[in-house]
Amino acid sequence: MTIVGTFKYMSPERILGKDYSYASDIWSLGLMLIECATGQYPFAAAGSMIEMAQTVTEAEPPSLLPEEDFSDSFHEFVSRCMCTDAKERETAYNLLGYDWLAEHDANSMEKCQTIVREYFKEEKERKRSERTKSLEDTTDMMQAVRVSPNEKAFAKK
Repeated sequence: MTIVGTFKYMSPERILGKDYSYASDIWSLGLMLIECATGQYPFAAAGSMIEMAQTVTEAEPPSLLPEEDFSDSFHEFVSRCMCTDAKERETAYNLLGYDWLAEHDANSMEKCQTIVREYFKEEKERKRSERTKSLEDTTDMMQAVRVSPNEKAFAKK
């Protein structure tokens, strides 16, 4: 069996070598949303790929904890992505109708694409700005430690 894809985001059916469809991508979306929301990969405790594969295929699917400060609509959206049985997972088309996306005016494919493009455009600009600031700071630091000719002469005495 040949496996194509990023293993840590693979759905249970992909790990088990079963037929798969777009529902596998919905699982991956759910994992990424949990990771982005919490700052931690949902299966981080797994010590190996084998342990992770067993956890994905045999344990309850990961979820957001009720005490985590996320909206009910976000909890619902994520939970519909994280059904272990691919047939129970929501389709991309149906997910577009969920309240969480509607609350962010992202309930069409075109709007979601625009939001993602804008996010990455802003992120690219933010990183460019950080690099520029870092370069400016380095230049300032280098100028601050430069020794003037008079200071060099003084240092030789």
